[in-house]
Amino acid sequence: MQLKKVTPYVIGAMVGFGLTMGGFAVAKVPGLLNGAGMLGVVMQMNLDQEQQESLRAFHGDAEVIHDELRELHEQNFGIVSDELRTDKPDRELIHDLVDDGLGTVRDVMHERVDAFLDIHATFDPKQREIFVDGLTDVRAERSAFVEDLREKMKEHHRAIVEDAR
Repeated sequence: MQLKKVTPYVIGAMVGFGLTMGGFAVAKVPGLLNGAGMLGVVMQMNLDQEQQESLRAFHGDAEVIHDELRELHEQNFGIVSDELRTDKPDRELIHDLVDDGLGTVRDVMHERVDAFLDIHATFDPKQREIFVDGLTDVRAERSAFVEDLREKMKEHHRAIVEDAR
């Protein structure tokens, strides 16, 4: 798949999805996923060899997509930075980057969802239950971590504003 230029914000959406759906090999990430993360969940599912290989391939694809998007982010950052150095940035160019990025991410996301749903179709009812419960738990841990981080950032920002006065 040939990826077009993608803006930093659009990349964030794709990376978030890739980490959620493609992060099956994530083990313990201190401060983010206390415990075994999705790897622990997947290990509880008693997957057969074919299912394990499918998930490994899915995760490997996510890493490749992430790397490609990171490269595009760097290219786009350079383009936008160059434009912002001018007296009159090319609005059309920057808007085209956003549009191209949104289209690319939409297409990639649909492909990733289909690929995951193909794997999901091989799960038996117990595996699906373990997976969804585990995904819910990992998401809750991540949400709590992100909320804590937001609060710390707000406190830090308040301190900077106070120091500037």
